Amino acid sequence: MNRKTLKVEGHRGAITTAHENTLEAFLEADRLKIDGIEFDLWLTKDRVPIISHGKTAEGLEVMMSTVTNRLEYIFLPHINSADLKNYVYPNTHCKIPTFEEMLIALKDSAMYLNVELKDYSPELVEQILLIIKTVKPSVKVTFSSFNLKLRPIIDQLCSKHGMPRYPFGYLVHQENDFPNIEELAKEIIPGEDSLNIDIQFVFMNNKFARDYIAKVSALGLHIKAYNLMVTTELEDTPLFDALIEYGVETFIGNRVEKLMDYNRKIAESK
Repeated sequence: MNRKTLKVEGHRGAITTAHENTLEAFLEADRLKIDGIEFDLWLTKDRVPIISHGKTAEGLEVMMSTVTNRLEYIFLPHINSADLKNYVYPNTHCKIPTFEEMLIALKDSAMYLNVELKDYSPELVEQILLIIKTVKPSVKVTFSSFNLKLRPIIDQLCSKHGMPRYPFGYLVHQENDFPNIEELAKEIIPGEDSLNIDIQFVFMNNKFARDYIAKVSALGLHIKAYNLMVTTELEDTPLFDALIEYGVETFIGNRVEKLMDYNRKIAESK
């Protein structure tokens, strides 16, 4: 097998020593000089994009109130950003950052920022674009989502605000999620867009996925793999070897240091 390196994308930042989806995790990723970071965005009740994954599809988080000093359930789409400032993550006491805060902090970063849209509303996309237009960062921004219908919406809103088209990552985690190749070919940005696939297909040795990846790669899509599993021990040499053999170029993982070490050993062996 041809031993290649994988691009390193931090899943919710660099989270070995920092809480996921926080400024601390993003700044650590920037310090490590990895290729990019992926993070999750919601829109609050007062229309402020915030960075959090949420425990459920509805945006539930369990936070510690700095007012009552008690754990409380909050739903991200139903809380105002001003009220959210009164909550911290229980173990780390880190706060949920706004997209604007993180964009300002990483305005000139050499990393790219992979914005995963958890809230599927066009309003979230528009607020993100308006913040980008105001901050004017030099850092590269891309979008990704399991809701592939957001792609044309993003393009329409970019046109509305006089902004260029942004790269898009098509997130899939089961066979039924794969976009129709003929339709996909009509809207992608070759050399910029990506197919972001669950690593379960690597373990399953799924022939359909292999054939599909070969076809979309020929269209000019980059191939990324992401890990939804909590077991970070999976992120090691056998997995990285399998990803490369599968045609993957970038790994969106939890333990970025492991992949950096893997890449370093390959570089030293050449």
